[in-house]
Amino acid sequence: MSAPASQAAPAESQLACFLLGGDSYAIDIMRIKEIVPFQKVRPVPRSPKFVRGVVNLRGSVLPIVDLRDRFGLPPWSDAESMRRIVITSVGGRIVGLAVDAVSEILKASGGEIVRVPALLSSRETAYVYGLALSGEKIVLILNIDRLLSSSEAIDLEKMRKAAFESAGVKPPSVPAEAPKDSSQGADSKNPEEAPAK
Repeated sequence: MSAPASQAAPAESQLACFLLGGDSYAIDIMRIKEIVPFQKVRPVPRSPKFVRGVVNLRGSVLPIVDLRDRFGLPPWSDAESMRRIVITSVGGRIVGLAVDAVSEILKASGGEIVRVPALLSSRETAYVYGLALSGEKIVLILNIDRLLSSSEAIDLEKMRKAAFESAGVKPPSVPAEAPKDSSQGADSKNPEEAPAK
């Protein structure tokens, strides 16, 4: 498959939006098997730092990737039970993505999705398909295949800045220091409003 094709976001999508450090991200809902409450994770020796461990979900052992660790965010400071695990398929394997909360299902038409141009992509934007624009909302659509197939460190602020610049979209007007207060930001977004599956 060519590189430009791997960067193409669907013409029309239903996006499952979730929160990390107070910011919104999304993946195509067709990639999601289910969304479950956070549960006890059993550590696995010698696994990548961002792999929290494994859980037993109805007899299936699933690796859990903590997206806070993947993006270098501070550890979650509130009760883990408030978080959610998004079960998805990556490279033919079923994995769970630990997020702060699942906020909504966003329907985005082709005109509301701004792709990150493949020719302008950098190391940071390789993890982003594009941006979904819905009213005043701007949501980064993540390339989870790339996100989980690489073990290199990701600078979240550089990734967001590069994605907005590449797509020619003005970033939301939030204080520059807001992402650093991630635990407070996540808590203020009512993480218990995650949709039940």
